[in-house]
Amino acid sequence: NRSRSFGLDDFGGLITQTPVLGFLFIVAALASAALPGTMNFIGEFELLLGMYALNPWISAIAGISVILGVVYLLILIQKWFFGKARSNETLADVSVSEALAVLPLLLASFFFGFYPAPVASQAGMVAEQLGAPARAKRLEMHGTASTATPAALPPEDAVAAPELTPAR
Repeated sequence: NRSRSFGLDDFGGLITQTPVLGFLFIVAALASAALPGTMNFIGEFELLLGMYALNPWISAIAGISVILGVVYLLILIQKWFFGKARSNETLADVSVSEALAVLPLLLASFFFGFYPAPVASQAGMVAEQLGAPARAKRLEMHGTASTATPAALPPEDAVAAPELTPAR
């Protein structure tokens, strides 16, 4: 603990005292906010795209929550690092070993943000395994052979919608 304070509003102007901490924190916050080129961007984009295919309204609500999270992070960065200094306390910047502990994580976020294939292929296999029980239940409910592929299943809309017969 570099400070004797634990309140969020007790900090300000930290960029002048702790420039390395400021840089690492800002890069990590922007990665957390799904800055394009980071792994979080790929994950949130795929999630929102998948949700949009199922229900655009839920996707819109999720998108708004992402925007609110970014606004919170930007306000936090502005207050802590670029806002008015709140105390006369001098804080030490991060040490070399602390920076070296964080740097690989940030580099990995950018690496997988530009090349997500290794993680995406593993996630795809896990998603298939997790979805197998639901797919089997759906096959069972519709009387389709248990060896059917997902392509052989009726579309989601056809499953949910009742059959309509023309009025006579």
